[in-house]
Amino acid sequence: MCFACAVLLWLLILTALAATFPNLWGPEIATAIANRLLPRYAPGARLRVCHLSPWQAVVADIHVGESPEAPSCASALLRYSVSGLRQGRVDVAQLTGLSAALMVTSGGVSVAGLEDLKLPASRQGSPALQWRVDEISLDGRVRAAAGGSFADWQRWLPLDLEARGAIGGETGGAWWLNVNGAVACPRLAAFCDGEAPAVGLAFNLSGVSTNLQYYVAAVDLGGAMGQGRAGRAEWSVGAIELRGGALQGCDGKFAVHAILSLTNGNVRAGVGLVSNLCLRLPFAAESDAAGGGLRAHLGDKPPHLSWERADIGGVALTCTGMMHLPVPSGAVMAVRAGVQAEGSVLAATTTLRVGTNGVHMAVNVPAVTLTERDGLWNRLKQGGRLPQGAGVLHLSGEVAGAASLNSDGGNVLRWQAWLGVSNGAVRVEGRSALSISGIVTRLSAGGDLENLRAGPVTTRFEHAQAAGLTIDGGILRWQWLDDYLLIESAELRWCEGRAQLYALRLRPDAPDLDFVLYLDRLDAGQVLKVVKPLHGAATGHLYGRLPVRVRRGRVRLSEGYLFAMPGETGTLQLDDTGFIEDYLKRAGMSYDVRKQVSSAMRSLDYDVLRFDLTAGGEPEARLALRVEGRSSRDRTLPPVTLDLNLHGPIETLLNLGLQMNKGGRRNVE
Repeated sequence: MCFACAVLLWLLILTALAATFPNLWGPEIATAIANRLLPRYAPGARLRVCHLSPWQAVVADIHVGESPEAPSCASALLRYSVSGLRQGRVDVAQLTGLSAALMVTSGGVSVAGLEDLKLPASRQGSPALQWRVDEISLDGRVRAAAGGSFADWQRWLPLDLEARGAIGGETGGAWWLNVNGAVACPRLAAFCDGEAPAVGLAFNLSGVSTNLQYYVAAVDLGGAMGQGRAGRAEWSVGAIELRGGALQGCDGKFAVHAILSLTNGNVRAGVGLVSNLCLRLPFAAESDAAGGGLRAHLGDKPPHLSWERADIGGVALTCTGMMHLPVPSGAVMAVRAGVQAEGSVLAATTTLRVGTNGVHMAVNVPAVTLTERDGLWNRLKQGGRLPQGAGVLHLSGEVAGAASLNSDGGNVLRWQAWLGVSNGAVRVEGRSALSISGIVTRLSAGGDLENLRAGPVTTRFEHAQAAGLTIDGGILRWQWLDDYLLIESAELRWCEGRAQLYALRLRPDAPDLDFVLYLDRLDAGQVLKVVKPLHGAATGHLYGRLPVRVRRGRVRLSEGYLFAMPGETGTLQLDDTGFIEDYLKRAGMSYDVRKQVSSAMRSLDYDVLRFDLTAGGEPEARLALRVEGRSSRDRTLPPVTLDLNLHGPIETLLNLGLQMNKGGRRNVE
């Protein structure tokens, strides 16, 4: 029997003795006798008797042991009868201000601080105290700790119970326990606005002999546990229940069954939303071969998962079913659920494992091809629709992804996710015609619930075309930081060379941009196609830079240049040199000189070729051409040194396929 029975025995003896003393002396004498005898059974035990009578006793300042963890009680009221005392029975025991610490191990539950308790034994060696209390009411605080095979659970889910309760018994061995209170779990503070949550509890336990029934409900969830924020997510819970029973067999082993239910759960995180979530998980456990610990697993009945509404970015999600999985070592639950995007071929499989080493969840999205007819793809198009009149957006591509959520047994949950796109295509039909094909990218992010960090992203594409400007593929390296998009570098294959930019910051609240395109080994013939006034062919390579400014959605080019490296020669062949003759005529050149220059420019071996653009002034820009060389067809012609200045709006000088400021005709100086 427990030490409470020993205390109760001595209180009953003292009650009989105190009947012969005045009421003032009885409690004092009883206190002295009890404090002298009790330490024999529990070192450091003490109490104070406040009142004694033939039908009740009041005891205060009860301490059962010397250890700070030993049970204590502010006051206790015992009610009994003479006939009941003869049968070893107390009618009612009311304990107020109870404080105790429990240790839960695979071998059972023990009370901390009672390790040195010594019960008096009968001649046969069994405890001599055989007392029964018909009803015990409790009001106090109980702290639970775990050891042995349950120690890992305690590491990430410690509990602290403040409760009021009652224990009762009936003839025939039936008994019951009712507890109402609150359980605090500091480890869950990260989910509840940084406050340690307190969950209201209703706990009912009943049994006959070795058959046990229990019911636990998390009630009154309007406090810290009812709602909160976990990082960037908001959540709320309606109720949590645990129902089940336990049966002890003839071999002494226990079989436990339970059903854990969650109702009216709601989660909102970014563009994701789940409302009225309901979850039912059946559990079972059996004693191991040694009869000590319990081996827990999911029950035979299938789990259930449902919700009233679930969507991501407006795309509705449906549950396609749940199933049990083999339980790995150290786990008590393993389930898998399927989720399907409504009207789409996109689906996901979620695997959840819960055990002594924490919670582990994995989400896998198999690769699928999304086309124009897919519901999810159409929803994405609506979210990324273009301004009115800009055109019609078309998207396609193959999508795959995965995510995981893990706890390390502590109070930190870490997650990571990735989303991949391959063979993607973007096409805009209309005034702002655009097409990009062969898109391949992979986005990844991770962190804990308080900190979201997206990893660097590399995006490749094979071909792009906009308003006559062709890009033969490229690579972009970028990442999303706290409040802006950083393009670390971009390399575009243009004019059979490379156009590069670095460290470009894009902010949603600041659309204006300034950056520099660094041009490397551009093919001179391809560049000639960009310069509208010049028609012909060229060979060789050009290098340079082109500053770009974006203001209110319009592109402005600043002072830029392209040139052939010294020592690198090439050819220039102009089909129409009439405007050059007109330019030389206005410059006062003679007819013979004009004809020689015009003839040489039709097939010129150049040593110097340079383009300079000055576009800072409004509304016109200036494109200067400098070329030095001599005719490749007629070596009798003199060498040519020509400086040509073209004036006009940018779109009349360069074919860059960009939205420039509107202007008029070009002029030649």
